[in-house]
Amino acid sequence: MANVNLNIRLDENLKNEFGRICESMGMSMSTAFNVFAKAVVSERAIPFEVKASDELLLGPYNSFDEILKEIDEEIYAENLSNK
Repeated sequence: MANVNLNIRLDENLKNEFGRICESMGMSMSTAFNVFAKAVVSERAIPFEVKASDELLLGPYNSFDEILKEIDEEIYAENLSNK
């Protein structure tokens, strides 16, 4: 199967640290992302627990459920206004 390019944006410090860690394990960042992608496809899930306790992820919200509820409410309100 043909290889394709995937462009992603990372904070420069995160990219540099990720590159150093990958190198210390004897792999490139590209190989690490391929390992991750294959694990996601194989398990049909993120292969590790994603925790929502990080303030940077949640912003002003207390949980991802709270975020989804607000999105649902916005979609519902928009659908009502379009009728």
